Amino acid sequence: MPSDVDPVLGYWNTDRGEREYWEFQPDYTVRSGRKETDIGWKGTWLLKDDYLEIKILKDEFSTDNIQGYTILLNVIDHDNLILNFANGNMECLIRNNDIL
Repeated sequence: MPSDVDPVLGYWNTDRGEREYWEFQPDYTVRSGRKETDIGWKGTWLLKDDYLEIKILKDEFSTDNIQGYTILLNVIDHDNLILNFANGNMECLIRNNDIL
């Protein structure tokens, strides 16, 4: 992958289960949720150094007023990322190369 392309771009499976996903688009929109359902959230993303800033615009999981949060991003390689959340939780993402 060219060095000027953000490493998060694409569609990712998670270690939370085979039906969970993250999707980062070139227009800086992001979605996360359960495949083949309307359950999840969407928002915007911005990568600054090793920090991924997420602002949630619509959340189907919660009625809380979530403004945004910052995630420490660990890029393992082109196909593997680790998201480290401020609360100590982490999530592994594995690139999904299937055509949507």
